[in-house]
Amino acid sequence: MNVKNEELMKKINKLPLSPGCYLFKNEKDEIIYVGKAISLKKRVSSYFRSNLNFESYPKLKQLVAQIRDVEIQKADSEIEALILETNLIKKIKPKFNSLMKDDKSHPYVHITTNEKFPRILIMRLTKNEPREPGVYFGPFMDMKLLERSIDYLLRVFPASDCKRPIKENDRFCTRFQYKKCPGPCIGEISKEEYDENVKNIILFLSGKKEELLKDLHDKMDAASKNLQFEIAAEYRDKIRALERVVQNVRLSPETKTFFLSESVKELKKLLKLPKTPMRIAGFDIGGSETGLATGACVIFENGLPMKEEYRRYRMRSQGPNDYAMMAELIKRRYQRVLTEKLRKPDLILIDGGLGQVNMAKEVLNQLGLNKIQICGLAKEHDFIYFPFKNDPMTLPLNSKALFLLQRVRDEAHRFAISYYKKLRRKGTFESILDGIPGIGKKRKQALLKKFGSIQNIKAASLEELEETPLISNNQARIIRDFFIGEQTKK
Repeated sequence: MNVKNEELMKKINKLPLSPGCYLFKNEKDEIIYVGKAISLKKRVSSYFRSNLNFESYPKLKQLVAQIRDVEIQKADSEIEALILETNLIKKIKPKFNSLMKDDKSHPYVHITTNEKFPRILIMRLTKNEPREPGVYFGPFMDMKLLERSIDYLLRVFPASDCKRPIKENDRFCTRFQYKKCPGPCIGEISKEEYDENVKNIILFLSGKKEELLKDLHDKMDAASKNLQFEIAAEYRDKIRALERVVQNVRLSPETKTFFLSESVKELKKLLKLPKTPMRIAGFDIGGSETGLATGACVIFENGLPMKEEYRRYRMRSQGPNDYAMMAELIKRRYQRVLTEKLRKPDLILIDGGLGQVNMAKEVLNQLGLNKIQICGLAKEHDFIYFPFKNDPMTLPLNSKALFLLQRVRDEAHRFAISYYKKLRRKGTFESILDGIPGIGKKRKQALLKKFGSIQNIKAASLEELEETPLISNNQARIIRDFFIGEQTKK
C-alpha cells in the first residue's frame, strides 16, 4: 500500500518492541482508533503490510486509508495495556472502535458492589443491554487475556467469582476446596479483609496500579514499625505477587518466567544447598496434643506462597506423638507425589527440631527420595536442624533467608491450626470420644471446648465433668468409667 506520509513509516520503524497502546490519528489530528499490543512496533507495522486482506475486512481498509499519524502509550505488561486500552476507548470514543464493535457483545468485568460480599464476574453485554447494579469495567477486546488476568488477580486478592449471590452456609464448595474462592459463605475470610481485596481489585482494573502498590507498601511499613511482622510479610507477598501478575499474565503456565528473589538466592548460599530452592514445601502438625491432629503442607515458589497447591490432612496416628504424625504426613504426601508424578520440591522445611527432621528423612529415604534436601526450623531460637546432625545452625536475625524460612514455617503452622480449629468447631473429628455411649457431636464439642484436649478430659474429676454444659451427672460417670476402663486395658 502507498503511504502518503513517509514520516509516518519512519515513526513506526522507531516504535519500541514493548507492550502498550497505539492511537491512530487522521489528517485533522483526531484519534480514530485505539488498540493494544504486546509489541507496539510489530502490531502497528502489521496495518501496513502489502498482503492485508481488505476484501474480508472493509472497515479495516477504511481505517488504514485515514491513518496519518500514530501516538503510543507504553505499559509494563499486556494486562496493563488491556486495561489502558479499555479506559482510553471509554474516554476518547474513537470513531473506528465504535464502528468495529457494531452490536456484538463484548466482555465486561462486573463487580456486584450492592451485595454484602461483592462477586467478580466476567460477562458479555451488548451496548444497550440492561445491567444489574454494581461497578462495570469494559468493554475488553480480548476475552482470553481478560480471563487469565482476572484469574491471576483473584490469586493475589482472593474474592468470589460465584455465579450466584453469596449466602451464609455451613458447607464449603469445590471452588473453596481447590483454592478458587476464599470462602466468605462459611466465614473463612472476614468482611473487612474481603472488602479490602475488592477495593484493591477495583483500583487495579481502574488502571491505578501505582496507587495500589503505594497503599500496600504503606501498610507493610506500618505493620513492620508496629512489630507485626507476619502481617508485614503478607503485604510484602501481595506486592510481589501483584508484580508477578503484571509480568506473567500473558504467558502460559508452561512458559512462565520468574525473577529470582534475593531471599531464595541467600538461602541457597547460607544453607550450602546443591541447587537453588525455587520450590519449598513446608510441613506442620496442628492440635497433636489433643489427639485430634491435623497436618498441613504449604508450597512456596520463588519465595511466594502458592495457595492453590496447599494441602491439609486429618492425621490417623493415635496419641500425641509428633514424630509418628510427621512421618505419616510426609509419607502420605510423597506417596501421592510419586503416584501422580507431581512436581517435587527443592527443599522440605519441617516445623520442628531434630527428631521430626530425622523421622521425615527416613521416610523420604524409604520412598527413594533421598536427594530432596530437608531441614527443620525450631520455634525456640529459630535453630535450623539438618538430618542426623546434632548441632543446629543459626542465621543472622536480619537475614532474608531466615525471614523466608520463618514465613514458610509460620504459614504451615497457620494452615494446620486453622484446619484443626475448623474441624473442632464443626465437631467432625473422629476421636476416642465417639466410642462413649451417648456422646454425640454437640456433647463432643462441649467437652473439647471446656477441656481443650482428650488428655485433659481423661484427667478431669467427676465434678469437673458434671460442670460441662450438656453433660448430665449420669453421663459424667459414664465418661469417667469409660476412660478408667481404657486405662485398665493398657
